Amino acid sequence: MSRRSLAVVFGLVLASMTTQSAYGATPGLPISSSATAAQPNLPTGELADHRTRNASTSRNPNGSYTTRIAAGPIHHRDGKGKWQPIDSTLVSTGNTAYAWRNKANAFSASFKSNLGEDYLRIEVGGKTFLMSLEGSTAAKASVESSRISYSQPFPGVDLRYDVGAGGVKETLQLRNPSVPTHYEFTVTPPDKTLVQVARAADGSWQFFMPPQDDPVLVLASPHAADASTTGAAVGDPENNASLNVTRHLGKFVIDLTVDQAWLHSSKRVFPVQLDPTISIQPDLQDAYFHGNVPTDPGFHDSSGYIHVGDSDAHYDWGAVQFDLSSIPVNAKISSASLGLYYEGHCIATTNPCGGTTHTIEAHRMTAAWSPSSQTQQLAYDSTILSSLTMTLDSNFRWLSWDVTATAQNWYSGI
Repeated sequence: MSRRSLAVVFGLVLASMTTQSAYGATPGLPISSSATAAQPNLPTGELADHRTRNASTSRNPNGSYTTRIAAGPIHHRDGKGKWQPIDSTLVSTGNTAYAWRNKANAFSASFKSNLGEDYLRIEVGGKTFLMSLEGSTAAKASVESSRISYSQPFPGVDLRYDVGAGGVKETLQLRNPSVPTHYEFTVTPPDKTLVQVARAADGSWQFFMPPQDDPVLVLASPHAADASTTGAAVGDPENNASLNVTRHLGKFVIDLTVDQAWLHSSKRVFPVQLDPTISIQPDLQDAYFHGNVPTDPGFHDSSGYIHVGDSDAHYDWGAVQFDLSSIPVNAKISSASLGLYYEGHCIATTNPCGGTTHTIEAHRMTAAWSPSSQTQQLAYDSTILSSLTMTLDSNFRWLSWDVTATAQNWYSGI
């Protein structure tokens, strides 16, 4: 069954919600269904043999089923081909070469205990990519949960990585205006393997291993944000950082630069966060779009949030896409809801946004799209599927929209 799309569109909205499965709560589409021949006295709870990469199914006490479909991966295949939950926690390897690695996923990200040559090793699809940071000190690593930090590889600069279900989020924290504005990383590709790189329309760089059509790695377009957006406020991305990839002596050279004038501006509030991200075999279909800029592509901000609503410069539409093929065959859908997780953040504006109340609408998208689509290429039904009213506060919670009729139509092929 093909992917289906929903748009979360603003009425008077000033909310930003986490939806990136790689680095936050995953957007969910819980669907309740009843089998045509349900049997009594069967075990209840999750059915491991019904798992897919993006979905889990549970049997309810009344014999019905609930399938939760995520926009990103929540399971990976183990060595026996069975789907297992993804666990991004960094665990000790007991190995002197690479001290830490993510616990369970289709890819592995391994880190050395000190920065140095090839300090990061990414293994995906049986191939190994190695990353180095040129000119850095042998900074020592500290680990907490799924985050690893290297303190001061350069004076006034900290480097950290957050490992998630779909990749590795890299952050350079710049403590003062005297830090370097240019950082050079190198990526060593797998031996005896053709790897090609191309720049996408959204400014990201994609690494391909022909004849595979989809990229194996994607380096997202970077953005820098200063500490002026404190607390729960999330700033709009600015064109204040650049990323360029070239090939030299069999390796890929990654030049990451933060705009010097922006960094040295008297308006800067330090520390500054410089956030490129490495996505691994990406298949996520979510993004937010600037509704007032027809030629802009989709965005993900540096923290993995999808924006919904107004900033000082834009109004933003969030879009999420789901694959419904994991719904059991011959199911009768009794209810379906779209869920996005709100964790207390809002889009930074001139006016404070805490405590205000807003309405958020859900609409069905009516044309194929991807995160690299331009705003002017998007199409959605103006009919409101469902709406909710929420207050921007510190009450972290799931927000849900009833999309039962739409899910029923999609499942029926309408």
